[in-house]
Amino acid sequence: MHQLTDVKSLKRELCRLCGVPRFRQRLLKGSAVLEDADELTSPIDVQMVVLPFIAANDEQRQEMTDAVADGRILDVEKLLKLPQDPNLGGPRGGRLPPLVSASMVGRADVVRLLLEASADKDSTDGNGSTALRTASYLGRADVVRELLEAGASKDLCNHSGSTPLEVASKFRHLETTRVLLEAGADKELADQEGFTPLLSAAANVHVDMVRLLLDAGAHHGVSDNNGLTALHHASNIYWLEKEEAAIDTARLLLDTGADRAATDNDGRTALEYAVEGGLTQLESMLRAKRRRLRAD
Repeated sequence: MHQLTDVKSLKRELCRLCGVPRFRQRLLKGSAVLEDADELTSPIDVQMVVLPFIAANDEQRQEMTDAVADGRILDVEKLLKLPQDPNLGGPRGGRLPPLVSASMVGRADVVRLLLEASADKDSTDGNGSTALRTASYLGRADVVRELLEAGASKDLCNHSGSTPLEVASKFRHLETTRVLLEAGADKELADQEGFTPLLSAAANVHVDMVRLLLDAGAHHGVSDNNGLTALHHASNIYWLEKEEAAIDTARLLLDTGADRAATDNDGRTALEYAVEGGLTQLESMLRAKRRRLRAD
């Protein structure tokens, strides 16, 4: 048993033993209710009463939503002690689950408190995004860690099939992507358009992200619904100022074995995309790689 110094620590230990969050516990010594801050200086006999959630009205639900969004952690704790269901959001904001709201604003401390209150780790917003996917989309690496440590499902996708790892890779959140990979997130799950995390990173010609995913074992040969591989995507950009990043990304993919001769559903190679896009430096690099391959 952990060292118990006050009533709050006792409640946490009781939660560990019987699964009832401390917010729903009332500990009685005789007829007196023990407060969280009361110190424990000697062994005592207590009675635990488990309270049901209050029937929170819209005003109370909105109060929770606003407190979470503003990061007012003391107000959130006060509402949880009523006890109010940690999964109920207010009408303004689409009744978004508080855990998703806390993840959105990046309040790891509020996320931790809601998880302690047994908030549903995999509750979703109207688009099917969990708190973990929301935090991943916004690059909230500290929140992502909290959710993963609490056992949130790391591969749950939203309604378009996008997973936390895919969206973190797409929006260039390196640290968040690293945290998800270390937790064992699936590197090959694709969204409804067939985009895996690597394909999303390649389409954004983010060479550090592509390297991170390749080093983690992501497969460079997969293609999206249109048959485009990572090399195709790196060669299919529309901004000349990104050509240098495209060259670096394509070179990295080729150096790790990407097939330069692979064709999409229309029979086009990465080289043809580079030519079509007027990416002369990338075109030259791909042609040189092809000549070198033939020479070998």
